[in-house]
Amino acid sequence: RDAKINRIYLVFDGIRVPLKRGTNAEREARRQANLTEARRLMSLGRRREADEKYKLCVKSTELMARVVCGAVHRKWGKHGPVQCIFAPYEA
Repeated sequence: RDAKINRIYLVFDGIRVPLKRGTNAEREARRQANLTEARRLMSLGRRREADEKYKLCVKSTELMARVVCGAVHRKWGKHGPVQCIFAPYEA
């Protein structure tokens, strides 16, 4: 309120854009490499380093977005200060 912010919009991705197929494949490969490295580090007892790698391989899903949006609606209502928007494609 001090910053005069009236509304916050949470924008969630829709379907993947076919033109970005190569970019998405690269991202998935990086996620898998980070997951493999995180597991290796964890097996060596290097938990802090593993946690950092695990953070790099998180992939959000539509279900996650819907759960977040549901929590927002329960807390502030559908027309409250926080609004959820689902983009038709990637946001």
